[in-house]
Amino acid sequence: MQKFTVTIDEIIQETSDVTTFKLRFNSGESIGFLPGQFVMVALESDPKNAKAYSLASSSCIKDHVEITVKIYPDGRFSPLLNKAKVGDKLVISGPFGHFNYRKDMSNELVLIFGGTGVAPFRSIINTIFDNNWDTKITLIGCYKKPEDIIYKKELGKWSKKIKIVTTITRPETSKIRWDGITGRINKDLIEKNIKNKNSLFYLCGPNEMVNDLRETLSFIGVNKENIKFERWN
Repeated sequence: MQKFTVTIDEIIQETSDVTTFKLRFNSGESIGFLPGQFVMVALESDPKNAKAYSLASSSCIKDHVEITVKIYPDGRFSPLLNKAKVGDKLVISGPFGHFNYRKDMSNELVLIFGGTGVAPFRSIINTIFDNNWDTKITLIGCYKKPEDIIYKKELGKWSKKIKIVTTITRPETSKIRWDGITGRINKDLIEKNIKNKNSLFYLCGPNEMVNDLRETLSFIGVNKENIKFERWN
């Protein structure tokens, strides 16, 4: 395990309650990681209060990493991070996790997520792009309302190279008109957009969602060895 003191270099407000932090290493330092892995993050002033966050940046970038954080007002750590400013110091350790991607694992990926579960997929997608790999990608995402969609600008660029499917579960709560797909990610949505059930499937999101989708993928004939997942409460 590696440990680094990093500096907050940029803070990007993705949505009303989701923020991306660009964390710059000291000169000469770098963390080697596989896209999809996570690090433990803590304030320099309180290193024992650490929280796991997926690395959201390409593994080809060496001078910094990025994490995308949902701010929970009653959370143990995210409200503290939400008060941080550019120039503040954080401590990160890692990388950790078997939820990752290497080129030799598969040339066809299906990435399915809910909310901030898109963060490790951003790392995977941008790593593939940066290496000019010929990996075929389908990205299927679910949000409560259009205002919750993360990485909006990048999604537009990605859509020129990969298949993107976005569904909204509570369009009636939005101030933005949504004419796209609605409802949860289910068997019909997956089968409509996936042709090759031998693809490598990644699931990332809340526990209940991931557990349900694991069952759904198995039901439609995807081998359990082809299903990788990361979940949280």
